[in-house]
Amino acid sequence: MIHAEYALDIAKELGARHYSFYDETNDVVKKNKNLIEWLNITKKMIENNDIIPYFQPILNTKEHKITKFEVLARGVYNGEIISPFYFIGPATKLGLISSITRIMIQKSFQFFKDNSFDFSINISERDLREDYLYEYLQERMAHYGIEASRVTLEILENITTGPQHLNVIKQINKLKSLGFKIAIDDFGTENANFSRLMHINFDYLKLDGIFIRNLDKNDKQQIIVKSVVELAKVLGVQTVAEFVENKEVYEKAKECGIDFMQGYYFGKPCEVLHDEVE
Repeated sequence: MIHAEYALDIAKELGARHYSFYDETNDVVKKNKNLIEWLNITKKMIENNDIIPYFQPILNTKEHKITKFEVLARGVYNGEIISPFYFIGPATKLGLISSITRIMIQKSFQFFKDNSFDFSINISERDLREDYLYEYLQERMAHYGIEASRVTLEILENITTGPQHLNVIKQINKLKSLGFKIAIDDFGTENANFSRLMHINFDYLKLDGIFIRNLDKNDKQQIIVKSVVELAKVLGVQTVAEFVENKEVYEKAKECGIDFMQGYYFGKPCEVLHDEVE
């Protein structure tokens, strides 16, 4: 029956008047079986608290030193480090993405209580819709002695356009009132619109890698980046360039007026903090 259901799904995708036989080598079958496997692995990692934080350095361009880190989730399964590429999607399907956020908040607060670096944490739309962050973050702040001003909450630009966008914006502004900083992540990958973001008192604008990769070689990219930087300055917002992978891109991003940068040129995500800059 399971095999028949796979074949039925494939036939439906092909459209009317099509039929299909179950075939182990079929790409759709392999994809679905792989998804089921990762759903199970993801659930186990969350239940066993095997989601761990990795830290990627962020450079303060003017000071030319690492002043903060982005906290990124990794999984541990059978002794191997698992990329979020494999478990974030399954966690979302399982309705467990907020569990990962809670784990990351707990472990990052515990880690950064013993140093003075600022750090940022990724927040999903579901986290904001579930309306638990305001109380949970206050509890973790009190427990670990972390000041809200040290923490940046990164949200994707498109979460301000969903069906519950008014409630989402309300939650963001509540968190902002506690002293947390807000960053709009991957800016430019959706229908970038500053007027839509005016309802959020955000602090950072993170330019997506599509604008930063090959910045040193593409005149149009340079014009776009400079324009975004100038508009951000008018709004009192600082800019962050992601995917800075070599010296040439770093120099050009600096020339464009970017305030902060992160990427492999400064360091890959790692279990420990690397704050040295060439």
